[in-house]
Amino acid sequence: MSAPAAVSSLRDRLSTVEKLCAAVGVDPGAGLQIVDAAALGDPLTQPGFPSPWAPLVILDLCSAQVATEVQRALLRQYPPEHAVRVVADGGTEVRDCSIAALHPQASADQPVALWVPPAPALQPRSSLRTLEVIVARLRAPDGCPWDREQTHHTIKRNLLEETYELLEALDAEDAAAQTEELGDLLMQVFLHAQMAREAGEYDLGDVTAGITDKLVRRHPHVFGDVTVSGAEEVLRNWEAIKKSEGKGKASVLEGLPPALPALTMAMALCRRAASSGFTWPDATGAWAKFEEELGEFRVASGDGERKWELGDVLLTLVNLARLQGYDAEECLREANARFRRRFMTMEGLAAERGQPLPALPLEELLGLWEETSPPPLPGPHPSTQLAERGNGNGEKGAQHGSA
Repeated sequence: MSAPAAVSSLRDRLSTVEKLCAAVGVDPGAGLQIVDAAALGDPLTQPGFPSPWAPLVILDLCSAQVATEVQRALLRQYPPEHAVRVVADGGTEVRDCSIAALHPQASADQPVALWVPPAPALQPRSSLRTLEVIVARLRAPDGCPWDREQTHHTIKRNLLEETYELLEALDAEDAAAQTEELGDLLMQVFLHAQMAREAGEYDLGDVTAGITDKLVRRHPHVFGDVTVSGAEEVLRNWEAIKKSEGKGKASVLEGLPPALPALTMAMALCRRAASSGFTWPDATGAWAKFEEELGEFRVASGDGERKWELGDVLLTLVNLARLQGYDAEECLREANARFRRRFMTMEGLAAERGQPLPALPLEELLGLWEETSPPPLPGPHPSTQLAERGNGNGEKGAQHGSA
C-alpha cells in the first residue's frame, strides 16, 4: 500500500471510530483499545489480546465467519452475558446484545464494528488476570488477615498437599475434581508470585516469561528450523540444550530437591545416572542385581546393616521398575489405593457379622481378605502407553520438562 493510500485508510478508520464513539456516547480518548477483527485470530499467535478492563472497539467484522471468530475470542476473556453494542451503517444503526448472542449481519460491503465496554470488577472469572487481582487483594493491607500472615515457608506444605490432591483426582480420572484441584494448585503459584512481588524479588510476569523462554528455547523443532525424527530425538535435544545453557552443574545428579518423596528421588537419580550411560542394557541385569541385594538383606545382622541392605533392595527395585517403563511412585500409590479399598471392605464385612477385626485370629483375617476379591487388572494406562516409546538410554518415559 502506498503512503497516501495508507494515510487515507487510517483517516477512514479514525473516522469510523469517532462515529462509533459518538453513537455509543463514549469519549474516544478514555483509554480506548482499537483492534481489527481479523487481528484477534488465534490466541497462540496473538498473545497480546486487549485487556478486558478497558473499553474496546473491534473494527471490520466483514463476514459471519469473522464474527464467529471474534465471538470465540471474546468468550475467552469475558462472561457470555457481557453486553456489547453492534454498530453498523457508519454509526446510524446501533444494536445491543450479549456476547453469547452475537450474530451480526456483516459482509465485505457492509462491515460492522463492535463496542465492548470494560468487564466488571473481578470479572471475567475465566481470566488469569482476575485471579492475579484477587490474590493481590487478599494480600493487601485491608485484605484477608490469614493470607497477609503467610510466607513462602508457612504455605510450603499447602503446595505439596494440593499437588497430591491433584494426583488423587488424576488417578480417579475425575474431571470435575481435576478442574478444582488444578485451580487450587494454580492459586499456590499465584500466591508465591505475589509474595515475591511484594518483596521486590520477582512477579508473575517474570515467572511466565521464564517458562515461556525455556519452552521456546528447548523446542527448536516447533519454534525454529530444527527437524527431529521422533520423541527420542526430542529428549536428546532437550538434554543437550540444557547442558548448553551453562547452568554450571558439576554432576547430572545436582538440582534434585532434597524434599522429593524417596521413591520419586530414587527414580530421578536412576534416570539421570542412566542419561550418562550408567544403566543396564535391559532388565536382565537389574533382576540379577535385585536378587543379589535381596539375598544380602536376608542374611544381614543388626539393625544398622538390615536398614542399609533394605535401602539397597528398594533402590534396586525402583531401577528395575524404571527399566520396565514404570514409575515406582505411581505403582506404589496405586497399590496403596487397592489395599485401602480392600481393607475397608474387610472392615465392613466384619462389622456386618459382629466380628471386630482385632478379636479375630490371623486365619480368619486372611479368610476375610480373600473374600474381598481384588479389582480386575486394568488395561494399559495412557501414561504407560506414552512411556513405551522409550528414550534411547535403557529406560522408558523419561521426564520431558524438568528444569
